[in-house]
Amino acid sequence: MRIIVLSLLAACQVTTADNFENPPPGPPASCMAIAAMPGCDQGSLAYSCAGDRPDDGDANLVCSSGTPGALGATLYCCAPISQVDTQCAPDPTISGCGGVALGFQCTGGVTPSDADPTIACSAELGGGAYCCNTAQPISTCAVDPSVACSGVAVGYSCANGASPPLPAGFACSAKGTSFCCAPTE
Repeated sequence: MRIIVLSLLAACQVTTADNFENPPPGPPASCMAIAAMPGCDQGSLAYSCAGDRPDDGDANLVCSSGTPGALGATLYCCAPISQVDTQCAPDPTISGCGGVALGFQCTGGVTPSDADPTIACSAELGGGAYCCNTAQPISTCAVDPSVACSGVAVGYSCANGASPPLPAGFACSAKGTSFCCAPTE
């Protein structure tokens, strides 16, 4: 019976022609999933790490640059986005893209919003760099790429004179009837 079970298990393994570990390894052992962080919304995942970044070795995550947490840990907001399929990789070095904001470096004319429309991104910052967030604004506000914001700010348009109440860590300034919101940490 044991030989049959082992034979069946061996028959279920899939070999692929790519150079990726299947299934992907996931975040390093020094990272632990935690309860959601403010602004880390819409399917994003929050991690506390004592060492490596959650996206180190995991091509299915793109994470923020990290913020200080308790006991020397670093807290990260991560979007579950395939770096391989989207041609976008994490870039924690984008100036001004801190806190729970996600820095991306993309190639091939792809934007992070192409991969996940719930991600709100700045205009391209040069060389395929973007600063994005997953914060959920109120239902009367929406990301608006036609709002011309500078730097890492993301444009939002709101109905009825509302302003996008993004969580702590974001500052919004009015631009006519629209808003430009950028991470403050």
